[in-house]
Amino acid sequence: MITWYATELLKVDGKVVKKCVCLDKYKKGGTFNSDDPEPGNTCKKEFDGEVEYCVYWFESLDIARDFIEGKVTWQETREKVFYKFNNTTMYEFRKREIIPVEGNVKPYECHLVVVDNGKTKDRL
Repeated sequence: MITWYATELLKVDGKVVKKCVCLDKYKKGGTFNSDDPEPGNTCKKEFDGEVEYCVYWFESLDIARDFIEGKVTWQETREKVFYKFNNTTMYEFRKREIIPVEGNVKPYECHLVVVDNGKTKDRL
């Protein structure tokens, strides 16, 4: 069982204008327990994409705080899968790693790795 900790990030014109660890700010909530290794991250864009509100989830309170401070971000690996039954390609979650912000690694964004093994499935 994983306890996930929420962070909030508000961007205007691509710049972070507000950020917090929800448990620190609201003193309650901002956590959930799950057996799923894929975090339930969500982002919503408004005003033709000029304003973006995101909730990102992390495996510990320390990692959530490090993310908000711009010290770490994450790399997500997804596998490209072609579904024959409806002729579509989807990207299935495989793993996520917390990585330090350094060099070309920018804070506050996911660094995506797509693996293409030519995998196909007949159905979901």
